[in-house]
Amino acid sequence: MCINVKYCADIKYGPEDRNRFDIWLIDSDVPTPLVIFYHGGGFVGGDKCDYEPEDLNRFLQAGVSFATVNYRYHTEHDQGLLGSLNDCRRALQWIRHNAPKLNIDKTKVGAYGTSAGAGTSLWIAFHKDMANNNVSAEYLKESTQLQVVGALATQSTYDIVKWPDILPVPSSLMEDLLNYAVKCYKLSEIDDLYDSEGMDIRNKLDFLSMMSKDAPPMYVRNATANCLTNVNEILHHPLHAKRLREQADAVGLQSYYVDAPAVNEIPDQNISLIDFFMQYLLP
Repeated sequence: MCINVKYCADIKYGPEDRNRFDIWLIDSDVPTPLVIFYHGGGFVGGDKCDYEPEDLNRFLQAGVSFATVNYRYHTEHDQGLLGSLNDCRRALQWIRHNAPKLNIDKTKVGAYGTSAGAGTSLWIAFHKDMANNNVSAEYLKESTQLQVVGALATQSTYDIVKWPDILPVPSSLMEDLLNYAVKCYKLSEIDDLYDSEGMDIRNKLDFLSMMSKDAPPMYVRNATANCLTNVNEILHHPLHAKRLREQADAVGLQSYYVDAPAVNEIPDQNISLIDFFMQYLLP
């Protein structure tokens, strides 16, 4: 099928250099659905060009416009991880505010990502609506609610202190993991994770506890090995996916797909992220 697409690069959604996104807009007589991709890289690397071209093409062929977002790394501002996440939700709000110009249907928006981008997508999806009517910037008054969310090689929460409750972190790696949390949160030492400031940061990042039955349909795939020999394996462990499935069951989330074969989380049928998204973005 031949489609006409307009490509726009490096559109600014905020004042910082990395507050940019690229977008592929379907030429359509009616507003189109949109999928937003957030890249991985541990919030210290990665780029909006890290999407899979095959995924992009499948969305476009189906008539779904596509955007891919850059955001500041947690090392680039004093809010740490929370600042990176807020960049990403502001990109969503900017696009929604400009939906008429972009010919986007802002009631049909999905988001997904890999690793850091996966957790980012879940944080936005499970968070209560972050529209703020008490600010002067009009675009920040837009809703952050998604219609579908996807997470590949994801974490189950960004309250990193909770990870040992989710997977059996070896004692030899515990200090490394907590120091990793200290860096992500822009704190000074491990003890700070447990004081009022640290607890406030952790609560704001704990998207697992934010999940509710009203959350958007969720697609999760952690096709990683059941290994725990370094922090990177902790970050992408399949038990994160299992914990998300358990929480979905606990809160009564009506639609989800969780695939993590290494820990026996195997769906009844194999569905791609793209096909899952189409169920909720297309008529």
